[in-house]
Amino acid sequence: MSAKRMFIFILLAVAIAAFAFGCGNDNPSTAPDNSGTWQPLELADYDYHVRKIAPPVYTAPVTAPAAVDPMWTGTYLPKVFSTNEPMSLYSNLETFQSLLTELESYLLIDENGDIALDSSTGGAWTEHLQVFNLTEPTSIPTDANMDALFGASVELNKLVKLNWTAPDGRLHNEDIAFTLNDNEQTVAVFSRQEESATTTTTSMYYASFDPADSSIVMKGMTYKDYGDDTSARWTYLINSVDNSEFSYRMNWYADPSEQVPESMLGCILGGGDKNVEFALEYREYKPADSVDYVDELASEQVFGPDFSEGTGLITTYHEFVAEALWLNYDDQALAPLTSPWDAIE
Repeated sequence: MSAKRMFIFILLAVAIAAFAFGCGNDNPSTAPDNSGTWQPLELADYDYHVRKIAPPVYTAPVTAPAAVDPMWTGTYLPKVFSTNEPMSLYSNLETFQSLLTELESYLLIDENGDIALDSSTGGAWTEHLQVFNLTEPTSIPTDANMDALFGASVELNKLVKLNWTAPDGRLHNEDIAFTLNDNEQTVAVFSRQEESATTTTTSMYYASFDPADSSIVMKGMTYKDYGDDTSARWTYLINSVDNSEFSYRMNWYADPSEQVPESMLGCILGGGDKNVEFALEYREYKPADSVDYVDELASEQVFGPDFSEGTGLITTYHEFVAEALWLNYDDQALAPLTSPWDAIE
């Protein structure tokens, strides 16, 4: 288990040990110990389904392929597919899946789709974990530009809210909403973590899995506020195409620094078949909100399996690198994110 995932589990374990949990709305507060019609909640394995279509975790080769631009092997690919960069697909996937795995360990579901807390876990449950029925579409807040990626609203049926304070006084908040039936498994997660006295990270994740054809969509947006008028931000979207192919778009923002006097937005776009060949393009904007990208910094590359040299032409991948698919500055979070379910108590 990575240090990042272990950190998430430790935080949630501290919350469980320090607080008692409860259940909101009209759902039962506890259920039999996995007996009768109650079964452990089981959401789709999004980690598995994303890894099935996406290129593997990227690690820099000892000797980079000669035909691959060193900027891809040294800078762009780590930000897109490694586990070392916070904006990478696999860093965000790990955080998302860890939250769902932890949630599954405490909840039960019956044949009617009702959710209950699992009394067999041994916790004394009070008000810190609550379950609600969602009877109307969830409206997505526009104040941080969240609707640019997630749309105006999403249809979800259940909501689990976890709010707690760590022993050191830092606040943590996770709102996990989902729809789970034979035709659809959709999950949306809002997370607010006070990482220090000055740094707060807010994130929104969305993933949907179709059991009929195993198609998947996953997207996310993060705003890390350092408390000094600086921030880190990233946005991404991956989806399956015809079962064996993927389409991926992402971008990340960097504030001005002593070394780089202008803000910067890096953007990645591409897709294809990870087992055969895929293509990626890169654009960079300076300052970040510029209308035009820096032409001399633009790059494109065709890859074979495991990021080897590709043999195809970028023009073959027009459906994956179409102009309308780029995530630009207008698709970024512009301020710390707020939960779509803040008003529910």
